[in-house]
Parts: sequence; structure tokens; C-alpha cells
Amino acid sequence: ALPILGAKRGDSLPEVKRKYRKLAMEYHPDRVQAKGVSPEFAAAAEENFKEIQHAFDMVEKDIKAG
Repeated sequence: ALPILGAKRGDSLPEVKRKYRKLAMEYHPDRVQAKGVSPEFAAAAEENFKEIQHAFDMVEKDIKAG
């Protein structure tokens, strides 16, 4: 999950969250569709967005668990 976010082991939660937010904004379905991309590209971006969200959820739980 860390590589998906561009994070590394030992990064603090705020660091990981900052990287997550940057990626989430880049791949957010509404932002991608606003750029007028093809439906196929929009679908791929949405899938990437879901992977980014899942990765962050996993990393967040791991960091909070200690």
C-alpha cells in the first residue's frame, strides 16, 4: 500500500495523508471528467482512485495500530 501512495515505511501519518490527498485530487473522478477525457480513461482513473483510497485506509490503520 505504501508504494501506491508514494510513501515509505517510517513516514508519519501527516506525511502519508499529504501524499494521499495529492493523488486523490489528481485521480478524483469528478476532476478527471471535468477535463473532458474519454470514458475509458475516466474509468481507469476512477479505478486508480479506489486503489489509492484503499491503500490509504490500510496504511492509516497500520500507523494508528502502532
